[in-house]
Amino acid sequence: IGNIGFAYYQQGDYPKALENHFQALRINEELKNKNGIATNLTNIGNIYNHQGDHPKALECYFKALKINEEMKNNNGTAAILSSIGNVYSDQGNYSKALENHLNALKINEELGNNKAIAANLGNIGTIYGEQANYPKALEYFFMALKICEELGNKKGIATNLGNIGEAYAKQMKYKIAEEYFLKALE
Repeated sequence: IGNIGFAYYQQGDYPKALENHFQALRINEELKNKNGIATNLTNIGNIYNHQGDHPKALECYFKALKINEEMKNNNGTAAILSSIGNVYSDQGNYSKALENHLNALKINEELGNNKAIAANLGNIGTIYGEQANYPKALEYFFMALKICEELGNKKGIATNLGNIGEAYAKQMKYKIAEEYFLKALE
């Protein structure tokens, strides 16, 4: 049922996606399946976040975070912290966004989850960019780029090259910005 909800989410049919995810949540609650409950809450939070309903998204994410922490599911905890950080970033609450992304980064470093580490570093770079702290943003984008290159993650490479270009462009360093934009395009 949760997979059906995910399919509706991918199609942009949020009411049907929510209906299925809530149905899956009720079943997992009856079964006392904490992992399923956390997953359902995360998926519901993702839908609310995508719709711009940040309070409901955070409510779901914090419930899922508590369950993941109780289960000592560090992968789930790190993923939820990143989602919470993204919501706070969307709201312009950069201190809370950084706090959550840095906590997720720490957990992912302990787990050795390089793909997630690269995503955390990129998110942190984006927050610094939003605050116009371009040297710090570039520091994090370059760290993320290095990991993406090591992993052969072309999408991550392109994203970070574009972010680096944008950071240089916002500093009016257009020649070097263009170089990174062209590398990203390539």
